Amino acid sequence: MTFHDQTASLIAQAVGRLSGNFSWALLGGVVQQFLIDAMKLAGSQLAEQGHEKKALVMAALSQLLDTLPLPTWLALLRVPLKSLLLHIADGAIEAIYLRFQEQISHE
Repeated sequence: MTFHDQTASLIAQAVGRLSGNFSWALLGGVVQQFLIDAMKLAGSQLAEQGHEKKALVMAALSQLLDTLPLPTWLALLRVPLKSLLLHIADGAIEAIYLRFQEQISHE
């Protein structure tokens, strides 16, 4: 399975978690878990350098944010919400990566 196929599977799982349910906490948890899982996939599946892996993870997150089922009132704000979440994720990826590195060094 390619990285794209596996991230498509992660997107389907995330959509399933939010289908029929919405809360800010659930949305945040779904996005956070998606980032962690996509980063693990990128680390194990891709030979690209770090910044290229990050770009692929960000592209996958962008696809997720385009796909997530949102309540009607929030779907009207999808574009600015997506922009905000992508900016937050850009920094979060760095923090998650550092946490992974610390875990690896302690093993």
